[in-house]
Amino acid sequence: MFDTLKQRHAQRAGQEPGVLPALAYGVASASLGQLAAFPLETVSRRLQMQSGPLAGSNFLQMLRQIVHEEGAGALYRYGYTFCLCGEHSPGLAFHELSYAGLL
Repeated sequence: MFDTLKQRHAQRAGQEPGVLPALAYGVASASLGQLAAFPLETVSRRLQMQSGPLAGSNFLQMLRQIVHEEGAGALYRYGYTFCLCGEHSPGLAFHELSYAGLL
């Protein structure tokens, strides 16, 4: 997504994005990536911690159970903490390396 945002910026502005736009694109890319992956991580954590009658259930069974019993919002519960606790660092590190010409 970062590359797509950079390319669109270059098409519209006629030049590569500066430091601040590229930084914003990196943060946006990391945040949207986390937003997309968080429900999968939630189901995976539940599968790892399961016991009792649902022990041995698969990914889809656990996903259905979470949505049925707790609603779709449960897949994103506490997801905001990843955005607040430094999940942007991969995007920032990538930007720093590409800005330094190391990538």
